[in-house]
Amino acid sequence: MRLLARLLPGVVAKPDGELIQRSMVWSLILRDLSEGDEISRTCAAACALEVCEGGWATAEEPKTEQLADAIVSALGSAVKTSSSPAGLPLLLAICRLLEAEDEHSAARALLGSERQKQAGQSPVHTLASLLAFWLPKGVMPNAAVADKGAATAAAMALKSLSELEAPLPFREMRELMVCGQSTSAEQALRDACTAALLLSVESENQPQQLAHLFATSVGKGRDSEERLADISVLHAIALRIVHLLRSSQGQATEVLVASLKRAEVLIPDEPKERTTPVRALLGEAYGFIGQAPQHSLSR
Repeated sequence: MRLLARLLPGVVAKPDGELIQRSMVWSLILRDLSEGDEISRTCAAACALEVCEGGWATAEEPKTEQLADAIVSALGSAVKTSSSPAGLPLLLAICRLLEAEDEHSAARALLGSERQKQAGQSPVHTLASLLAFWLPKGVMPNAAVADKGAATAAAMALKSLSELEAPLPFREMRELMVCGQSTSAEQALRDACTAALLLSVESENQPQQLAHLFATSVGKGRDSEERLADISVLHAIALRIVHLLRSSQGQATEVLVASLKRAEVLIPDEPKERTTPVRALLGEAYGFIGQAPQHSLSR
């Protein structure tokens, strides 16, 4: 499999697989993704990535669905061992599958495979949770290059997943926010997490979930106080909350009210040129709820 991983970039470029029979390549990849040890699975994952990049995993290819299932299964194994080198090529392959433009392509096979697993008798991680697992590894103090790469690839895959299956579950949105807003996050990870989060926020229809997200602490500030997300992220969440409350005021709950009031004193200052500040949006939300803020929202 190691030899195949080295040869495959040249093989996939040839439409007829002149160097190695394509059917044999498929068999080796599927076998080692499912049955191999960690080293063999990692080599098979690198081969799977080449197959995805080379356009082999098409809707017309009978093996595409098996590949999607094997990739998800191998990613679950990488999660169990918490191995970023093993997870990285799988995460990149999932990115490639999810980014396919054809709605009947391998992306759908990947999601279909995951749905079949969720419908089974034994409990399994959803694809979103398998992806979100890698996010905190990218902001650890001793994060290696593979950890940072796996975290960024996972965030990119979550963005693509949210485009197909938005909104993401709350736990995954919270992980995107906390890791993306971490002071340890490199810019690539920050950008990928924020893009995935905002895309999911735009399609979230539960204002209480958004309020809880709004009030989520992402770490400590300079004065060792709890710190909320960047003001641009808070603005997007508050705007969505107001939109939902405006369309259906009956959606307000005690959880929503408690979350907003908890966040009031932690809202950071924002640029004066912003047309509708976060505090103004929060005041509008309170108006729909029929309550007054605990503190003055004007600064």
